[in-house]
Amino acid sequence: MAEKNVPAELLAQLDQLMSEVAEYVEGQLAEKGSIRPIFVMRSTEGASFFLASPPFLDEECVATFARTVRTLCIARGATVGVMAFAAEVPAAEASAASDVGHCQTEGVALLGEIAGIGRVHVLLPVLSSPMGPRLVFEQRTACDAVRWVAELTDLLPTAPPSEFDRLLARTELEATGYG
Repeated sequence: MAEKNVPAELLAQLDQLMSEVAEYVEGQLAEKGSIRPIFVMRSTEGASFFLASPPFLDEECVATFARTVRTLCIARGATVGVMAFAAEVPAAEASAASDVGHCQTEGVALLGEIAGIGRVHVLLPVLSSPMGPRLVFEQRTACDAVRWVAELTDLLPTAPPSEFDRLLARTELEATGYG
């Protein structure tokens, strides 16, 4: 994340939100064996989430999801957010992770952001365990090379949106069925 004077409260909110999303992802992996892309945010209006439907299939799905999430962030005044989606582990990372256990070739990308500050990208490998799939926090790696990362960053506004911008965003969401 960019080194700026980040309020400790926002850093704590982001850490907490990333942990909550990781727990949700582990639950989905254990129950269903896969995850749908999800964006979770905290805002001036409370917490909310948005699931991708259908899962990312192509560039258009990703672009539509990212555009909708950006509009939601403006409409609700998001302060922190976390995007999570299944991601392929780059070949070098997959071989390094396989030394630890039976690593699948997939991981989970968690993209955390603080409005106006920056982002934290981590790739968490998914390992099999007797209790089911689990995320391996001790093997966090940068995930800039993971497919879709570039399209799914900078989802939160760089500056607090005006009331007019928030009203426009709400109107757009209502027109597209997400209001």
